[in-house]
Amino acid sequence: GQTWWDYHEDPNTGTGKWCAGTVVEVHDDCFAVRDANKDVVWLSTGGRSTADELLMEGMRELRCIEWTKMSLRLMQCYPGDEVSDGATPIDLSRPVRPGEVIDYFLSHVVQDEAELKWRALEDLAKTFYRAHGRYPTFWYDLACLDPAATSDALCKLPIAVMSCNRFLVLLSPSYQYRLWCIWEIFT
Repeated sequence: GQTWWDYHEDPNTGTGKWCAGTVVEVHDDCFAVRDANKDVVWLSTGGRSTADELLMEGMRELRCIEWTKMSLRLMQCYPGDEVSDGATPIDLSRPVRPGEVIDYFLSHVVQDEAELKWRALEDLAKTFYRAHGRYPTFWYDLACLDPAATSDALCKLPIAVMSCNRFLVLLSPSYQYRLWCIWEIFT
């Protein structure tokens, strides 16, 4: 009978909303949620039974994107879009190396002011290079989350946040109205 929130996004517009459902059945590896339309949806827990297992899986799957792979086009993409030459955003990222700490967790709204945000990122990358002799790495959800495993994204978000030195918000007009962005901040 517990409430379960699920995000429903329109792939054409990129807008979405959170919808409440009710957990109606629980098993070791899955659970069922009845949504507002009275539909029952089964969700997998991935067979994980402990937080330690989730942490280990999240660390194994942790990815980052190098500044040299970032682009204005990437900042304008939606999940499944091609960035260039058939490459999707996830193709541009790489696994985090053992002992590596990602420089920035990047939080922004795709629909808002891409050119302005891109210029701010360019300035940040140049400043970072002057200070550290290298360009920064980023955790950027679009490039670092496996689009086939989005159901685990919220569970693993704290791992990504804790794996970064800094949390970077590219603030824009609708940022405070996007639940995903707010979730990132309060993770």
